[in-house]
Amino acid sequence: MQLTISRCSNVYGERQHAEKFIPLCIAAIREGRKVLIHARHGVPSSRLYLHVTDVCRAVQIILEQGDTLAIGRSALGGTTPASAAYQTVAIGALAMSGNGITSAAIQNTALGWSALLGITSGVNNVAVGHNAGVGITSTANSVAIGVASMFAANGAQSVGVGTNTARNQTSGNVTAVGYQAGQFISTGAGQTALGYNTMLGITGTRITGANNTAVGQQAGLLLQGAAATNALIGSLAGSSITTVVASTTVRTRA
Repeated sequence: MQLTISRCSNVYGERQHAEKFIPLCIAAIREGRKVLIHARHGVPSSRLYLHVTDVCRAVQIILEQGDTLAIGRSALGGTTPASAAYQTVAIGALAMSGNGITSAAIQNTALGWSALLGITSGVNNVAVGHNAGVGITSTANSVAIGVASMFAANGAQSVGVGTNTARNQTSGNVTAVGYQAGQFISTGAGQTALGYNTMLGITGTRITGANNTAVGQQAGLLLQGAAATNALIGSLAGSSITTVVASTTVRTRA
């Protein structure tokens, strides 16, 4: 037997019994009485409440799309029974919570605060980390792991592993692994950046050329604009070149 458990707490709404906290507070305010709030002395405290209509909407989604999992404040918060994505996992506050999500957005996994926040109809994407994959909307088969990895990116079949990796790419078929690797790749497709600050680029003239490969810390550090079809292998290889096309560097320093 398939079972689904929903743990709802602190639910409030119309016609709630007068002894409950929110109706009690409303009555006290109307009558000019003090509102008594319980808390441990000197310890800040807070409590979150769910409106009964939100609970009912969640139950309907569970019944209709039982293979979807949402854990965390507003996770999958933009869905409705008509647009509920299925075979989807969203864990973390605001994970996959954008209002534009549709029922086409299936088999996505978001783990972390605001992960896959902007997803609309994308398929088979995975985002793990704070703000990971925020820019992924309608594309498929991308993996973003790390803080702000692929934050403003919407290229398909791409992989970003590490903070700010492939943060701005919109072309697809980009692989960036390492802190800030490929951060300023823009419309250039078919890029491979492996290493610390590898193919970092610059914000003013982002990389639009295609098919660059850089392996090694800070290899291709300043590639920008139409730089294309370069192969830069080794620590600091080609770290000073900018818009060169079809160069090959295999050494520890350019």
